[in-house]
Amino acid sequence: MSYQLQSTGPPRHPPDPTRTRALREQTATNRRVAAAGTLALLAGIYAAISPWAVHFSRTNPNLTATNLILGLGVAVLGFGLHLAPERMRQLSWTMVPLGMWFIVSPSSVTAAYNVTAGIVWSNSCTGSMVFLFGLIATHAPWAES
Repeated sequence: MSYQLQSTGPPRHPPDPTRTRALREQTATNRRVAAAGTLALLAGIYAAISPWAVHFSRTNPNLTATNLILGLGVAVLGFGLHLAPERMRQLSWTMVPLGMWFIVSPSSVTAAYNVTAGIVWSNSCTGSMVFLFGLIATHAPWAES
């Protein structure tokens, strides 16, 4: 019985510079999306616990429920973006309207007399960050670095 040596793959050629450049760009994009996802995860966790951190859980139960549910949603989106940025990037656009809702929710969910400056600042800062991370994750052309 005779054995013949077979090649294990195509012949080796120098790497294609355009393919290498595209791979580097995709890796940089995925890192940016993963970083935005990690920061969105932290912002979502803060938004979920903010009713107890800013002490409005008893005075504003509707806003407490809103922040808890939406904060957990943003945290789940951020976690998914961190783990699989190439697959979750198409869903990351949802963070943009969630960020806007965090900003307007103190005035639309609660009565005007129950809103304090701490609630407004907490939700405005959190909403602005979620909005920004959503734009970065969706790879908006003007948000590229």
